[in-house]
Amino acid sequence: MKRALTIVKRMLALLFAAHEAAKAAPGVAYVPFTAELDSCRDTAAEREADKCGQLARFEASGEWVAESKADGNWGEIKVRRTSDEVVIRTRTGRRKRIPELERHILDSDIPDHTMLIVELGCGTQTAQDERRRLGHPFCDVLDVVRWDGHDIAGRPRDERRAFLLERLGSAEALTDWIRPIREYREKFAAAYRAEDEGIVLKRRTGTYFDAEQIKAKHVFDADLVAMNVVRSEKHPGRAASIVCGAFKAGELVQVVKACGLPRDLAEDLVANWGHYAGAVVTVEHSGRTRGGSLRHPRLRTWLAANDTQCVRTDKRPEECTV
Repeated sequence: MKRALTIVKRMLALLFAAHEAAKAAPGVAYVPFTAELDSCRDTAAEREADKCGQLARFEASGEWVAESKADGNWGEIKVRRTSDEVVIRTRTGRRKRIPELERHILDSDIPDHTMLIVELGCGTQTAQDERRRLGHPFCDVLDVVRWDGHDIAGRPRDERRAFLLERLGSAEALTDWIRPIREYREKFAAAYRAEDEGIVLKRRTGTYFDAEQIKAKHVFDADLVAMNVVRSEKHPGRAASIVCGAFKAGELVQVVKACGLPRDLAEDLVANWGHYAGAVVTVEHSGRTRGGSLRHPRLRTWLAANDTQCVRTDKRPEECTV
């Protein structure tokens, strides 16, 4: 009974904390991506070609627009001139202090009671590189949901876009500190090929809160050797990830821990690790970091004979090198 009361008290405390956080951070407007273009083709090149074909169909419909996919962290910026402050929050509602950027916004002519949806230039290596190049923090403005006290989140995306460019385009803020996302792309497949990160598709008529957002990201393949398995702490009978490596100067070295494991495969990796140890597997990723690590690594799997498979039998481990 005492334990039950303790649990109830903790739950009430968590609910109260969540309620207070909601009051402290009203209007957090993170809208997640609704889908990501994918393909079941065998090779990365074939999957890229397949995605371009899908993008051509989106383009032909005339119902979608394409934007560059900014690289950074989602953020919400509120301008409160009455209290001489700029409030920046992350997707979780936590406040993030970037004094230089806050002061620059206050020094601009962006009006009071304005809320911008941005991609903050921090967190990722690409964003950090850009920040070092500029010599100061920056953000890419993805959308505007309030301007000078006028809520426009419910307007169609094309209208919000025109509103944003008209206001922000004439504002002193239009610099390399605060920059609207680049113009819509007319040719989706060509834009996708040209962008390092990929592109984002958004329905023209969607409001901010019900907008459909589809990612199209570049995906690459790396053939690696299965070295070890990391068990799930919550479910020890399943693998949380698989350690993969490659040969360097004749020695097998760790390259990455790949996740994205279907449940049946996660369980089989633990139960029958001897079948996988030392075998060649394919890891999908979205590029390499400066240090050579793979970004967003995920084990590539396919279905064969009603079972999830991941082992390549057409390649020897020694052929996997870095």
